[in-house]
Amino acid sequence: MTCGPDQYLSNKSQKPQCDACVSCPKELDLVEKQPCSFNSSRVCECRPGLFCQLQVVDSCSRCQPHSACRPGFGVKGRGTATKDVTCEECPPGTFSDQNSSTDICKPHTNCAKLNKVILRKGNATHDQVCLDQLPTYLTPSTLSVRFSNETNDFDLRMFKDNLVTSASGDLLSATTTENPSSTPEEKAGTSPTSAKGEMTTGGVVLWAVVLSVAVLLGGTLAFWKWKVCKKRILVLRRKQDHTDH
Repeated sequence: MTCGPDQYLSNKSQKPQCDACVSCPKELDLVEKQPCSFNSSRVCECRPGLFCQLQVVDSCSRCQPHSACRPGFGVKGRGTATKDVTCEECPPGTFSDQNSSTDICKPHTNCAKLNKVILRKGNATHDQVCLDQLPTYLTPSTLSVRFSNETNDFDLRMFKDNLVTSASGDLLSATTTENPSSTPEEKAGTSPTSAKGEMTTGGVVLWAVVLSVAVLLGGTLAFWKWKVCKKRILVLRRKQDHTDH
């Protein structure tokens, strides 16, 4: 017995007969799973991403999109043409940050393996955020030790540094200030005349500074001696007045 096109020989009844193969219309989201043959019908199934919600013989009458697992949940069982996706909560150390019907929970980034430190700890919905480690000489503990070691000599150096700075500040300013009308050679220090002038000016300023310091010290010493003498004279006068009375 021979059947016509798009038919197959069915043995479902007592007497063999030709039955029509089922069709897989695209508008119903169906695709062919098994072709029509001389002794079996065509088999249809839902296209990828859908599953059959209402099954019929050799086909499906209603296809439904696979469910999407929400953030914090990953796919435990992948969806097929006949069953929906199953989801599970992401276990510790993993996360899922988007709705997906295909993605499983992903492990948190291992910051230590990347030679980094954790900036923000991960959870079920967010990955860990890593940060590059600070160089050893910039870590808080190192800076604290270095600061405590250096502060011991800080006060001792301050007075000496201030004296050197105040004594040489004017000299340094005078010898390094450029003349606005100077030539490029004079600015670069390559002109003999310029170099000689700078040395002369520097010597004058240095002597002026030394002389000023000497005068200041002499005046201070004289003022101090005058105060001491005045105090002694007042004491002697008081003693004399007391004796006369």
